[in-house]
Amino acid sequence: MTEKRIFVGIPSPDELAQPLAACRNALHQPELAWVSTENLHITLLFMGNISCGEIDNIAGKLASLVTFPSFCLCFSEVQVIKRGGKSQYDLGSF
Repeated sequence: MTEKRIFVGIPSPDELAQPLAACRNALHQPELAWVSTENLHITLLFMGNISCGEIDNIAGKLASLVTFPSFCLCFSEVQVIKRGGKSQYDLGSF
């Protein structure tokens, strides 16, 4: 059975995604693995490789969290980290 790398994340609202995209464009560091503006998000959990047959089951269990009330989130730092030879931005603790 086929597997996919699964993450649980919070999509970035437009008011956050656009400034982050502008920052990304200003930094212009090709060694960093950037996601497209429409895919900017905050990763809460990396679940790893999950079989495609289990994804719907997991999504169903997570669906109850969608109604969680909105909240403010502040980050204490921004840093570049390397994982598996790739660089990425980490917003640090919140």
